[in-house]
Amino acid sequence: MKNTVLIFFLTFFVAFGGGYLFYQSKAPADVTADSPPPVTEAEETENNDAEPTEVATEGESIPEEARAIRDFGCLQCHRVSTVGMGEAMTGPDLSDAFNVVEGKHGKSIEEYLKEPTTAVMSSVMDTVTLSDEQIQAIVDALQYVSEN
Repeated sequence: MKNTVLIFFLTFFVAFGGGYLFYQSKAPADVTADSPPPVTEAEETENNDAEPTEVATEGESIPEEARAIRDFGCLQCHRVSTVGMGEAMTGPDLSDAFNVVEGKHGKSIEEYLKEPTTAVMSSVMDTVTLSDEQIQAIVDALQYVSEN
């Protein structure tokens, strides 16, 4: 009985270890389990040539004055119902953000975009680098949608 159990475990470890080593030898050295799959040159070219997708409802187009909200990825989590932009609802609707951010967060919208006071936005903005010009474009777009 003792030998049977020993043989079972040895067989298991040899098979498992061998499979693990075989799998690891097939993975590129710079890829980890958490890495996204590598992008081929054709996919990279295709992605670089792609036009930004306009997200609007019912065939409406995005007003030029509000496009910075789309262009800088805000619609991944938010929508702007006043101009029919986006469908995501992870974050709040940005239709009135220009008017309410300072009252809710104690800082101007420009400062909030540079250094958010909420945990979720802080984690998002830690992964995004926006220049002062880009922040101003977003602020201008938010002002536009709050007035329309």
